[in-house]
Amino acid sequence: MNNILLIDDNREIHNSLRPIAAAHGYSLLSAYDGLSGLSMAQSCGADIIILDVMLPQSNGFALCRKIREAGCDTPVIFLTAKSDIVNKSIGFEAGGDDYMTKPFQSEELFMRISAVLRRTGSQKAKPEPPKENKQDVVLGDLVLKPSQYLVEKHGENVGLTAKEFEILHLLSSSLGDVFSKEQIYEHLWNESNPLSLDSITVLVRRIREKIEDDPSNPVHLLTVWRIGYRLV
Repeated sequence: MNNILLIDDNREIHNSLRPIAAAHGYSLLSAYDGLSGLSMAQSCGADIIILDVMLPQSNGFALCRKIREAGCDTPVIFLTAKSDIVNKSIGFEAGGDDYMTKPFQSEELFMRISAVLRRTGSQKAKPEPPKENKQDVVLGDLVLKPSQYLVEKHGENVGLTAKEFEILHLLSSSLGDVFSKEQIYEHLWNESNPLSLDSITVLVRRIREKIEDDPSNPVHLLTVWRIGYRLV
């Protein structure tokens, strides 16, 4: 059974999600403030962390940075009532893997949890079989494996987050073609007319740090000035 650590000061959310988590085969561990959340993140062996942004004693972004600085690579999904897109770029910059705004549908949350756990290899349940139409994409030393939601470089998993992989998967669907930031954003969140595209810039930078030998001089994920990005 996978352990979910929920760090949120709203006890009603804990109470409502606990039976739903059990029905999905998860054990829900609870922390109600930043200090106890940090301690539990470092010691309780959680497989995934659901982290509220607005917390007593700390905010979720700062807490996520502390978790990463402590050497903990447990996946993090942010929860927040704030829908301002600027917060998304801050969340990914802090080391988050995904982002949901309140109010949210519990079924969507657990779908995202399952997807993140499959990607990181932490899912203890039997994974879904690969779909026939999801073929590997080979780009020199890189191999995109859509059926496993991962990218390998020289045979090693580069450790992309779910959103980072989705960007590469989109670009790989038409190699060499340019995708605008708006197209990428709409693909990730099914939202058009974003207030800011900073989150896309952050995600692309993080992808390059993982897949490129020299992120400042990329050879795979290229910028087309004033238009967007392409994958070669």
